[in-house]
Amino acid sequence: MKRLIFPFSCLLFFTAACQQNAAENDSLTDEGTTPITVSDRDTENDTNSNYGYVRRQRNDGENQEKRQEGVPYLDREALADSISRMASSLPNVEDTATLVTDKEVLISYKTSAQNRSATADSVKRTALSVVPRYYHVYVSDNEEHLDLIERLSNGNSATASDEFRDALNKTIEKMKTSPQGKEVNNNENANGE
Repeated sequence: MKRLIFPFSCLLFFTAACQQNAAENDSLTDEGTTPITVSDRDTENDTNSNYGYVRRQRNDGENQEKRQEGVPYLDREALADSISRMASSLPNVEDTATLVTDKEVLISYKTSAQNRSATADSVKRTALSVVPRYYHVYVSDNEEHLDLIERLSNGNSATASDEFRDALNKTIEKMKTSPQGKEVNNNENANGE
């Protein structure tokens, strides 16, 4: 009986290993564009990779609508979640609320740090490491701003865009009274403006 276990397990292992690439997609075209692959890597479904690379050549027969499909967009909810998770992991930061709009990031946090400016700089740079460079980042360690940001996130920005923008600007002005950290660079203030 023991002599059969090893050959059977080897057979099972090799059978399972051969099935991994059995369902691979043989088509290299995607509605008018042709990916140029590096070796035999699956460019469509490689979710476990530590990097991302795709090179495409434009086909002349491709129409404008097909080219517009698949244009990357920013998932603001996912960005806000990532920023909040990273900021919450910083030393002395206990609670964070993050709102990401089309060009601003508002982060309010609860901290026990003595050096408020250094903590503000760390939280701000955490957000700047995730969002595109044209974003302006505003931070506040005032715990009242946690609720302000939450109320803004519950508002419907699509139906009342002027009201939302006014409330957003008022919140930003209130947040600017808190330390904002160091200047981003010589040409921009601490908020990236």
